[in-house]
Amino acid sequence: GGVSFDLQAVSSAENNADYTLRFSVAGRALLSKQKELFALLAEILTQTRFDDVKRLKDIIAEEKTGWDNQLFAMGQKIVSSRLLSYFSPVSRLNEQGVLRYYRFLASISKLDEAGVRDLGVKLSQVAQQLFCQKDVYVSLCTDEAALPMLRQTAATLLDQLPATSGAFNQYVLAGDGVRNEAILTAGQVQFVAAGGNFKTAGFSYTGALRVLDTIMRYDYLWSRIRVQGGAYGAYTQIDRNGNCLFGSYRDPNVSETLD
Repeated sequence: GGVSFDLQAVSSAENNADYTLRFSVAGRALLSKQKELFALLAEILTQTRFDDVKRLKDIIAEEKTGWDNQLFAMGQKIVSSRLLSYFSPVSRLNEQGVLRYYRFLASISKLDEAGVRDLGVKLSQVAQQLFCQKDVYVSLCTDEAALPMLRQTAATLLDQLPATSGAFNQYVLAGDGVRNEAILTAGQVQFVAAGGNFKTAGFSYTGALRVLDTIMRYDYLWSRIRVQGGAYGAYTQIDRNGNCLFGSYRDPNVSETLD
């Protein structure tokens, strides 16, 4: 049924500066194949080779090509993540996986063979720090009768991971100090957003904001940005941790929308 990987910072509901960084590994399979699934996960986490320079270059090129093809279609995500990164620590960390990641891909795609080899060494070091028994959470989803067997199989996976390593106790958030910016593309329409954190302005989250979200999205913004302005659409985002933004996508206007 597939194996997937994800890296995400998740904040507490009340404070966007209080967050946890998680690298997630997920897979699903028929119960009769659960041992094979866990064996495959163990092989990926403990035996992946990072010293095959040709293969690593191919993966980097493939990843960058995918981003090249999708970048403009991701305009709403890019603009929203960049905006939130200005004032939200958790969003600043997550933005490292969006536009900043694309720029990182562009830089490593130009590396020569020696550079790719050095990159492989660094990736290997990161994997050794991440994939260990320290701070591991295991989530199993199955019927109750099969749970003991799955727990036993999951334990065999954990036993194959090193007990501990030089875990990431600190990490530095890259930032360029930008607070307002325009990202130029070859497109003829824009993705526009503005926002902030209402908790830093002294307000608290209540259920009334869900009502406000609906009014803003479907009455005010829809009428003015789509119906009057000709954009494909408009959206709002109001989070419990105080982060909020208003935006448009595939929009022929910029200044009018911001006004």
